Amino acid sequence: MLDESELLYNKATRRYKKCFCLKNSFGLEARKLIKYLKQYLLFQDKNISILRASDFVDSETLRYKLFSVFSSHRNDNVILCVLAHGNCIHWYFGKTKSDNGKYLYYSDLEDILRYFKGKLIMVNEGCKSFSFAPHIKKMKGRYLFFGGSRSGSLADSHVFILGGLLDSWKKRKPAFPEVYCELHYNHDGWKPRIIDYLVNFQGLACPCFCESEYRKPTKVIVYPPKKRPPLRLGSDLDYLMYPK
Repeated sequence: MLDESELLYNKATRRYKKCFCLKNSFGLEARKLIKYLKQYLLFQDKNISILRASDFVDSETLRYKLFSVFSSHRNDNVILCVLAHGNCIHWYFGKTKSDNGKYLYYSDLEDILRYFKGKLIMVNEGCKSFSFAPHIKKMKGRYLFFGGSRSGSLADSHVFILGGLLDSWKKRKPAFPEVYCELHYNHDGWKPRIIDYLVNFQGLACPCFCESEYRKPTKVIVYPPKKRPPLRLGSDLDYLMYPK
């Protein structure tokens, strides 16, 4: 699991901080997946790897660690959940571009997966998620890919899809996250923009105004008024995530 968060959790009070900015929300998503893996798939701690960008001195050591994880499980079934900022060519782990953030290029992960022989379920949370799709298609019949947004230049994501996937898998059903478009405000006024909203979304990624993050004014209406295809690609491997 790759994430950029610092899990802001008070062990004494057993409560999370009330702020649910993007950074904190990534932490909540990570804990949600870990809980599912342990409770429903009976994973032990040794079967779960968390690669937090802040634990690595630079991008190269992050890539090497990810390569090591896949090398150690070359013939196993793996679920990879990426919680990070995304664009058309790479993931970015960090709050701002001046804080020594780390990068992982899509081509780097493609190279790592070239040596992987098992089955892969990948959940890519973040903007332009489906920009990674061309880099995974060589794993024909061995992958199932989910993304929180499409690959266009305006494809942003303000929701997480993981919760909906887990809800479907708990019921031993295939997961099909479906999305709509909406109107988004920019300097030209209210214009159609590809902002993906789940039909039954689990909550906004950044509904607060803390630090440097803020949400632009958004009209929660459907535009155009029709259902979009599910953000799902690959083979029917959902059964790997069904409760034991």
